[in-house]
Amino acid sequence: MSYLHRSPARLNMATFGLTFCMLGCGTTLAADAPVRASPTSVLPVHDAYPHVSHDGRVVFQSNRVSGSKLFVAQLDGSDLRQLTTASGEDATPKWSPDGASVVFASDRDGNEDVWIVKADGTGARNLTNNPASDSHPSWSPDGRQVVFCSTRGDGENDDIYTINVDGSGLRRLTDNGLNWDTFPSFSPDGNKILFRRLLRQRTNEGTLINSEIMVMNSDGSVRST
Repeated sequence: MSYLHRSPARLNMATFGLTFCMLGCGTTLAADAPVRASPTSVLPVHDAYPHVSHDGRVVFQSNRVSGSKLFVAQLDGSDLRQLTTASGEDATPKWSPDGASVVFASDRDGNEDVWIVKADGTGARNLTNNPASDSHPSWSPDGRQVVFCSTRGDGENDDIYTINVDGSGLRRLTDNGLNWDTFPSFSPDGNKILFRRLLRQRTNEGTLINSEIMVMNSDGSVRST
């Protein structure tokens, strides 16, 4: 269930409709202070999923070039540069705690996996390599692990996984059948993982859907709403 094309639980860039307005909507940035306008979905460029580093750099995904690629700018909108250029769609970037790398999801190798790239755009490497869809990665506070969601359990429904940044130590944390567990992130102390659970119940009238916020220990135990 690809984040980039099919799953309603993972919004497509083309339908997300959120414009990162402080960075503008053209291919160049003005030297003046950023214009802070209200978001609108009726624009030729869609900037989405911004994440700020400790030193004030913003990484985000944008379709301002062919497909969805990652861009970096200062928090005031200056120094815009393209971070990724490979074929395929790059999405949902997050800075590492030390600001040296960015983790993101990409289908550049044919299916959606988790990738890591250095802050200067070099050294992109595939952290996960699975026929299923791996998406929405986020760093642990110490930068040693990445948490992400994946359909590798049954090929359709998302669960939460962690993996070491060297690709070792893959661990499945949730197993919830028809429910989708997505958008995971660590607490600042690294002891908890917060995520969104999409609950689905099939009835005679159709499938009922509800979204809840969940918290669990970082080893997958003691889940709560």
